[in-house]
Amino acid sequence: SALLVLSAIALISGNKKEDFMWFSPKVGIIHEIADNAEIFASSSFTGKPGGFSPWVDDQNLTAQLGISDSSFGKERIWANEIGGVLSGESGNWNLGLTFFWNEVSDYQFEKPSGYLDYYVDNAEEASMHGIEVDFSATPMEGWLFNLNFGMTDGEIDQHKGLSFDLTSPTLKSESDFAGKDI
Repeated sequence: SALLVLSAIALISGNKKEDFMWFSPKVGIIHEIADNAEIFASSSFTGKPGGFSPWVDDQNLTAQLGISDSSFGKERIWANEIGGVLSGESGNWNLGLTFFWNEVSDYQFEKPSGYLDYYVDNAEEASMHGIEVDFSATPMEGWLFNLNFGMTDGEIDQHKGLSFDLTSPTLKSESDFAGKDI
């Protein structure tokens, strides 16, 4: 009960603010290889704004131990894809296949705070890759059928940070998150 009261006080007294703006360019190319087939590729740079973890403030035990920080930085993403689309000659169906890979700097992920809550931290580097299959068909006027499948594999490539550890005399331990799935 006391823990919940402290968390509520942290939320009420929080007055931190930060603005995030960035330019998100994207370049792509589409080439029609037949009347009913095209291939494409694109690359873009974008981001996700930073912010503040709702259950962590400067008075929190993990913050006092130097494990957590109430703020986390913006995520920067380099996203790439290559694929193709095949269409039925009558135009009543499409089949798309896309391969993608993303390189992420300052990847945002959740870490346990040692209580029942979490905080958001930034991993220095992360990567994701995968495949998407999209099928759509219009079997008759007024009907549309969609079937989509996607598979993604991602991992943290670089991040060392402190974690809350009740078994340690200092209540913290250094963890290497490299190689962890995301």
